[in-house]
Amino acid sequence: MTDIIGRIRRFIGQTRGDDLEVAEVAEVAEVAGVSDMLHRHPVHIIFKHSPQCGVSSWASGNVGRYEKLPDAVPVTVVDVLSQRALSRGIEAATRVRHESPQVLLVCDGVVRWHSSHGGVTTDAMRRASLGACAAPHSPAS
Repeated sequence: MTDIIGRIRRFIGQTRGDDLEVAEVAEVAEVAGVSDMLHRHPVHIIFKHSPQCGVSSWASGNVGRYEKLPDAVPVTVVDVLSQRALSRGIEAATRVRHESPQVLLVCDGVVRWHSSHGGVTTDAMRRASLGACAAPHSPAS
């Protein structure tokens, strides 16, 4: 856990430069929640989106349809505008470049599959969640 928080703090510092002290207390609290989020369920999807983006709105509809499927895994939603530090923390901890909208399939705390923009489809999430956690392999977008 300490290693993850250290990586996240370094990442935030590298991307923000001199602004690191601004709202640092709130960000550290969000960053500490990244490990908990990654291990919240044995298998789950993290959906990162912006409520001000048309593509995110479209993707949100696909995520909603996915959640209604009988074999869907739990979905955690991250608003990249209001939860910016958490979004950055997820990027640093998983080493998956941030995009929005974006879905990350997490198995036992490790991202096994991810996709963004037009790839955030109900069918893609279903296929990924049915097979991605069966055997270790590299994530692919």
